[in-house]
Order: sequence, then structure tokens, then C-alpha cells
Amino acid sequence: METEIELKYLVDADDVEQRISKLFVQENIKFSQQSKQLNNSYFDTDSLELRRLDMGLRVRTNPEYREQTIKTAGQVIGGLHKRPEYNITINTSQPDLSLFPEEIWPENYSLTALQNAIVPLFSTNFKREIWHVSHDFGQVEVAFDQGSIESGSESEIISEIELELMSGDIKALFSIASLLFTVLNMRPGRKSKAARGYAIWHQLKVPSIKPDSEMVDDEERHEQRHLIAPVSTAQSPVAAFYCGIEFGLAQIQESINAYILQPNLKHLFNLRDSLQMLSHGMSIFSTVVDTHKLSNITHLLDDLISELSWLDKAQHVADLTTKTGSYRKKLEYSKQLIEILKLKRESFPQNAAIISLLEGERFNQLQLSLLVLLLERQDDNESGALKSFAHQALEQSLIELVKATPQCDDMSPAQYLELKQQLTTSLITGCWFGELFSSELRRDYRSPWLDILYGIDELAIYALLQKQLQQLEQQPEKLIRWLDTKIENLVDALEYSRKSALAVTPYWHTN
Repeated sequence: METEIELKYLVDADDVEQRISKLFVQENIKFSQQSKQLNNSYFDTDSLELRRLDMGLRVRTNPEYREQTIKTAGQVIGGLHKRPEYNITINTSQPDLSLFPEEIWPENYSLTALQNAIVPLFSTNFKREIWHVSHDFGQVEVAFDQGSIESGSESEIISEIELELMSGDIKALFSIASLLFTVLNMRPGRKSKAARGYAIWHQLKVPSIKPDSEMVDDEERHEQRHLIAPVSTAQSPVAAFYCGIEFGLAQIQESINAYILQPNLKHLFNLRDSLQMLSHGMSIFSTVVDTHKLSNITHLLDDLISELSWLDKAQHVADLTTKTGSYRKKLEYSKQLIEILKLKRESFPQNAAIISLLEGERFNQLQLSLLVLLLERQDDNESGALKSFAHQALEQSLIELVKATPQCDDMSPAQYLELKQQLTTSLITGCWFGELFSSELRRDYRSPWLDILYGIDELAIYALLQKQLQQLEQQPEKLIRWLDTKIENLVDALEYSRKSALAVTPYWHTN
């Protein structure tokens, strides 16, 4: 048995081979290079029996040999794949399950019945360019695969890099990956070729009725943006920290992949909120984890959050200029205003620049640094202290939120706009610890605060509109009167929600 330890990255470029070879030469890294054509057939039963056992079975053929491989249950963290695998040379295209060790199968399992039921489900066929790299910490195989995954009439392109640790310290893997980030735009691949093949096969068998709509209303947008970390009362604060880091890393990668597949601002909001959650978590847990390990990550997080600071304004302009939006009819009072807003919309980063950022060095380095943090997690001898730790963090968060709220009967629109950052931070604290408490009480407490957050976002749209109106040569009186009324009514609603929020007993006080 071998345990495969590798990093997978999806890459979209025409000159990958040349860039990698040139990089290794420039960095004086010793390597040998070769090419292979690999054809793989993946097998399972029609009921996906092997899949249910968390196993993957393939037969790989190239001009030199034919080999059957079975991979058993493994682990994927942040693009790092660890799976035990068994490889056996064979002479036929049909795998022989009896050649694998008996201990990998469940007790009293009918291997004969499984052997008779397996059929080919899909294939992966690709050219593999391989660099065998000698590093100070160990030996790494870098492979660039180009080809396709095919099942029936459906197919999907393969264009990915795999870095596998052949011997030595896993640091060698991370060091080579960091070098590749400097010359290639790519993103971690959380799904193996086999997982992607199963997805294609399943789509053929059970086609979806219709794709999910990209249109979401404001409330759904905000609900998606406040995910709850899956911590538990059995964990210590240190264990909860690493649990939240793994959760946040997965959310970052899912948001990036979602945007690449279907560009939409909601995926970037989800991405930014995941970054903010991790950044705030570094502060919350600074008393229980080694802050020296976190400094570089914190810097990267803050840098990338800043890179996405244009998102709110972009969403506000999009809301104002959408032809079917609730604001557009009122904006018809001023054609000049519409043209100004359209020009403003064009000033925000375009899709190509966004993708370049998401697949660029900084985002990849952040994800790799988070992965290293998870793999090098410090020893934890504590237990059972998390709820007390959470209570203190949530209480402090509420104190700071109340302190940021002016002690007056009525807040002004400007004061509400200034409150957004502190309110967001307070809600993120709840994202780290909310799972420890009653979900019903948590929803009751957060609901009026979320209403305030929704209202502040709407108020920001009005503030943007107000600013643009002041720059017009001709003031559209009807639009100005409408806007003044909307702001006044919205502030009244915000005041009601603020008083309601302050009257609700915090959910961590009742447990």
C-alpha cells in the first residue's frame, strides 16, 4: 500500500510546460522531464457500490504497462489529497478485485458479486508532462495533465497540475507550489478526476430539471453571507479555531470555483465574508494560538479584503442601473443620472481582472498558508472550555457594538452607515460560535440585527444616489423628494429594528 500525498490545481494557460521548465531552470532546481499518454477507465456498479464504500477503482493503460488501482477512504483539506492506494500490474482491460488485499474490504463482503457487477462508467484520457524535481526537503513529482473526462456523450476538459510528494518532507511540496504561483494563474482543485467523472455520469443518469437561478433577493444574499462554523461543545478553543479555519478555507475555495464557473457578485460577497470571518477569527483566538504563525496569514487576509473593497459600491450601482430593478423607474426622471451611473459601473474591475486576482499568487499563497497552518496545528491538551470562551467573545462583541452605537434617541443616516463595520464584526463573532447554542434563540437574536444590516445596505444605495444627484447640472425635483422620503422612512425602520435588537436577550445568556 502507498499513501498518495498530493496537491491539485486547475490551470488555464497555453504555455504551461514552457513556464514550468523555465522557472525550474531560473531557480537552479534540478529536474528530469518526460511525457506520457495515460488512458484510464473507472469502474463501479450501476448502484455505485464502490462509491458508497468510499473507494475508487480504475485501470490505467499506457504504452509500457497496464495497472489496476483502488483508492480507499482518504482526506482532502484545502486541495491537499491524502488517500491510501493499491496498485497492481495486470494484462487485461477488466480489473480483478481478488488481486487486492483482503483487509481493504468490509468483513463478510461478497467480492464475487461485486466483481460480476462492476462496469466501466467513465474514462479520463490525457497527456501528462512530468517533472521529477529534487528539492532540499525531498523529491516531488510535478505533473501537468491535459485531456478530457468522458462518459457517454458528455465530456469535461482536464487542465490541471498535480504535485506529489515522492519522498522526504511535505515542505518540499509546499515550496514547489509557492514557486509555481509566481508564474501561473491557477486555483486548488478540491475534486479529483474520478469525482468529476462520477458527477458527469450521474448527470447523464439523473439530469437536473433546471439549473439553479443566479437571481437572489437581498435577504437570501445576506443569509448566504453569514455561514456558521461547525464547532461543537466537545471541542476546546484551540480545536474550534482549527475547525473554523478548515471551514473558512473550504468556503474560500468554493466561492472562487463558483465565480470562475458562473461570474456573479454574490460569489464574491461570499468570498469576502469568508475572508472577514477568518481575519476576525485570528483576533478572537489570539490568546490561545501562536500568533507568530498567524501574522503572515493575517496580512494576506487584510490585503485581499482590501482588494475586494469595491464590491459594495459595485452592488449598489448594479441595483440602481438594473432595468428590472425597483429603483430604475424613479431614475427615469434624470437620463443624465443614468448615464453617470452606467459610467461608474464600468469603472469597477471587469471579469478578466477578477479571475486573474482569484487565480493569482496572493490568493493561492493564502490558501496554501491556511493549509500549512492546519497540517501543523499545535498540540491541544485542553477540553470542555469552549462554551465559556465563546461566552466571553460574544459578550465582548456586544459591548463593542453597543459602544459603537451613539447613545441617543435617534441615529442619523451617517451614524448608521458608520455602524456597519462594527455590526458586521459582531455578527461574524456569532458565526464562529453560533453552533454551540440554540438555533432558534440565535435566529431570534440575530434577526433584528440582520434587518439593520440590510437597511444599512439600502441606506448606502440612497447615499450614493444622493451624492450623484448633487453633481447634476439640473436637479430633478421629483427624484429628490422621493429620495428624501425613502431615507426618512428607512431611518424610522432602522430605529425600530435597533430598539428591538437591544431588547432581545442574547442567546448565550440563556444556555
